[in-house]
Amino acid sequence: MTWVRFVFWVRRLGGSLTPQRVHRAELIDSSGLSVADLDQSFSDIRWINRFLGGTAVIRSELGALVSTAESATLLDLGAGTADIPLSVIKRFRSKGGRITATALDTNQVVIEIAQRHANGNPDLRLLTGDAAKLPFPDGSFDFVTCSLTFHHFSDATAICTLQEMDRVARRALIVNDLRRAYLPAVLIWLLTRLKRMHRLTQHDGPLSVMRSRTLTEYRVLGTLAGFDQVQVRAHPFWRAALVVVKMPA
Repeated sequence: MTWVRFVFWVRRLGGSLTPQRVHRAELIDSSGLSVADLDQSFSDIRWINRFLGGTAVIRSELGALVSTAESATLLDLGAGTADIPLSVIKRFRSKGGRITATALDTNQVVIEIAQRHANGNPDLRLLTGDAAKLPFPDGSFDFVTCSLTFHHFSDATAICTLQEMDRVARRALIVNDLRRAYLPAVLIWLLTRLKRMHRLTQHDGPLSVMRSRTLTEYRVLGTLAGFDQVQVRAHPFWRAALVVVKMPA
């Protein structure tokens, strides 16, 4: 997509300050992608998470709920190559605590890539599964997180996933995703090209922003999922956190 075509694409979405939500599928969700394509694209995603706030949201929100000197269990949904739970494990370990994490993704190939990057970490378990139909008993984990995955979901799937997260979480659940706006879509379009990121990342980066929700829309999802008290917060780099605390620290 050229710069001119991208500008016209954004303008077609409407004249309001907040663009309409786009529902077009991302390339990374396509079937038949090669292992090399997925590996390179998720390498870009790990960089973006590290330097543009994806990891920071989970570390910040968890830090407000649990001391890093404690021990706790974590389930991370839509984990990709598990860079976020691995970062959380490392942080807790450095502070004298321990997080044992289960990372779940629908794509077996992605889980196999994650296994290489995990390098046999004993505090991380990697599984394939459906976030909207979790294969765990009620209250199986202290915390359940889901990062940069909700923009892939319809409202119905997002609500079902929130309810499943609530079912298996004892203490809290955290959704970490993007906030829809024109500026971050333009900036990520530029960044992915300046850094010569993989073609999947160049295509999906701005589309992910346009598929994401506003803070109000995240709050509505929480209400529709049946939560009496849902916290929705803005984070730097156009990130959003939806948090439901079940058991205060």
